[in-house]
Amino acid sequence: ARQARRVLRQVAPRIVGQLTDLLLDVGTDNLVRRRLPEVISACRSARAVAGLVAGLDDPSAEVRERCVWALHDLVAADAGLKPSDEEVFELVRREAERPESVDLRQLYHLLSLALDPDAVQVALSALSSADAGLRGTSLEYLDNVLPASVRDALWPKIDELVVDRQ
Repeated sequence: ARQARRVLRQVAPRIVGQLTDLLLDVGTDNLVRRRLPEVISACRSARAVAGLVAGLDDPSAEVRERCVWALHDLVAADAGLKPSDEEVFELVRREAERPESVDLRQLYHLLSLALDPDAVQVALSALSSADAGLRGTSLEYLDNVLPASVRDALWPKIDELVVDRQ
């Protein structure tokens, strides 16, 4: 698998559309689909970004997680490919509205595309702190920087996390 990924990353810019089609095809084995985001992120193109963003609607949490990480890596390598803040916040809102628990690492990777990554890291780390003051400061920061629609979708998930840590 490692050698196949290496070769695919080399040719990925020429076949990014086909790779994206496979990623989005729920009939394709999940083992394959969860490996494709890393390959697609080698493309460094708007088309690769669009494919990874489309992958964030996947029914598989693992595929969505890999798409978030790949998107984060791709934007870290080329900031000019960053989706708009509005698009990022919409992705966060949609992820927060899913019935399963929120994954703080995935939330960090998404939010850091639109917000200061260091501030997001500190805020999310503080949410799992035993210190009520740190948690409160974190919640206040998120309350101030997140659009209302994102905050409304995310708050119940954050509340679950904070309650679990107390």
